[in-house]
Amino acid sequence: MKQLLFVFFILTVSLFATDMVIEKIDGTIENIPLSEISNISFSETHIEPIERILFIGNSITYYNGGVDFHLQELVNAEGGNLLYCNSITQGGATLENHWNNPSVHLEIANGNYDIVVLQERTSWPVDNPELFYEYATRLDSLITASGSETVIFFSPPYRSVFDEMIAEQTIAFEHISDELGVMVVQVARAWQLSIAQNSNLELYMQDGNHPNNFGTYLNVCTFYAYLWQSSPVGFEYVNDAEIDAVTREFLQQIAWDTFLEMGN
Repeated sequence: MKQLLFVFFILTVSLFATDMVIEKIDGTIENIPLSEISNISFSETHIEPIERILFIGNSITYYNGGVDFHLQELVNAEGGNLLYCNSITQGGATLENHWNNPSVHLEIANGNYDIVVLQERTSWPVDNPELFYEYATRLDSLITASGSETVIFFSPPYRSVFDEMIAEQTIAFEHISDELGVMVVQVARAWQLSIAQNSNLELYMQDGNHPNNFGTYLNVCTFYAYLWQSSPVGFEYVNDAEIDAVTREFLQQIAWDTFLEMGN
């Protein structure tokens, strides 16, 4: 016998029905035989709004004004809940470096964040996966103890070895996601999809590592799609005036398609 918990479902039950017809909030319909239902309870639980996010990382996070700043500005500009983003970043830093920084511990413990994003040095999940796993796990323990939620930033591989490196990165990020039970925001996969659909749109700086303004915008839109589980398509905010309307909507759609394909 099934014991059912419904969250914001619309129920239609006839006095003479043999099935319960459930119209879910997403518009889909499910029929459940009444004979299989022993108890029905209703909940008014809802998803709490995201109000405070801390990004911990390096130049991949802070280039072009920062993913943190532009995510904050995008959400606030588009009329969502008021969002505050903060960051602790250092060029070339690893999660081990951040673990060894007392100010990181204090900020996690006292910052009252809803989400803490961890961004590892790009090469570490490939070249030093055990260190990546160890310090992501240590930081996750602090984040969880503070009442916050850990999110992992899957940053793009180096341009010169994109295909080979993203395959190796994927192994590491899937492992840490499974081990910790945390969300991985698959920014690298968004870049992969963008390159596949429009290879003429450059996302990298000349060094083939850091994002240019287009790359940072795709990062921001991908974080929005994953964290809010909502499409950014149609938003007017951009992080730089060189991003025209056509390119803006292209990158927004890439972010949303990445979430739809890989975010669940």
